[in-house]
Amino acid sequence: MSNLYQPYSALRVEVVETWKDGRNTKGAGCQFYEVGDIFFIEQIALRKEHIQTKSGMLCMAALADHIPLFRALIRGVKPTDLGLAQPDEPDVAYLQCHDPSGKQRLPVKSTTIVFKVTPIP
Repeated sequence: MSNLYQPYSALRVEVVETWKDGRNTKGAGCQFYEVGDIFFIEQIALRKEHIQTKSGMLCMAALADHIPLFRALIRGVKPTDLGLAQPDEPDVAYLQCHDPSGKQRLPVKSTTIVFKVTPIP
């Protein structure tokens, strides 16, 4: 069986939205991330010099939730095949941390982060 997908060398992950209590917080509210933070996943690794977050850290809960999707994307599975793309950006995936408070107004005291994941050839 031939390989249907062309693997990528890295993924660029950028924080593009933050939500709390059903409102866009314009980048604030999370102890780990704010809008504009970036990190790169290279095959199976995160290089510390490629973690460009204000806190200098990554949230393990959000990272763990997305590992299967990161693996699929780095292996070349298209964001559209995973249902993660917008119609105007078919080669970019959008992921959200598992925190349910953001847009749904549930009684949780934390922030929902939206990540834009761009595969790098």
